[in-house]
Amino acid sequence: MVSPLVGFAGTPVYPAGQIALPITMGEERSEITRMIDFIVVDCPSAYNAILGRTTLNKIGAIISTYHLMIKFPTSEGVACVRGDQKAARECYVTSLRGANITMNIESLDTRDEEKLQHGEPIEELVEELLEPRQPGKIVRIGTGLSTAAKLNIDPTVRPVKQKKITIALKQNEAAAKEVDKLIQAGSIREILYPD
Repeated sequence: MVSPLVGFAGTPVYPAGQIALPITMGEERSEITRMIDFIVVDCPSAYNAILGRTTLNKIGAIISTYHLMIKFPTSEGVACVRGDQKAARECYVTSLRGANITMNIESLDTRDEEKLQHGEPIEELVEELLEPRQPGKIVRIGTGLSTAAKLNIDPTVRPVKQKKITIALKQNEAAAKEVDKLIQAGSIREILYPD
């Protein structure tokens, strides 16, 4: 391969070569192995390898970035590989900094499933006051978030609550029926938000 790869910054990177490696995904009894062609580049990255669309299509993978999960068919049924939100965030932050740090891909599935199912934070949080005149209004921010990535807002501007949008009666009834069906099916549940 002679043509360069172009990254997000627009700078070309010329490949050092290409290699075919056997990749095994999944766990024992529910795994697949495929020969995958990798393009080798001399480029600092927090990632050991990046799987592209052709690889994902080759294994028949379905990805949910929201759930950090890949599902794919095997001879024993559908296999599932989960990612680690904390490790993914660390890789992302490392790549933004441009640091030459390599993370071990085998250590990615170490999250505590019990904590995540109950909505507990995966990192320490600090409380920040939103409005000095109202001490009850706070926001919790992860300590892993860099100062540069935090929201930069003008403290002199007051927050504004958006107006309620009304929907025609017929459309409102149709939407309510669909919501009821989804609640009964267990697909969704009601969540109450503070004003």
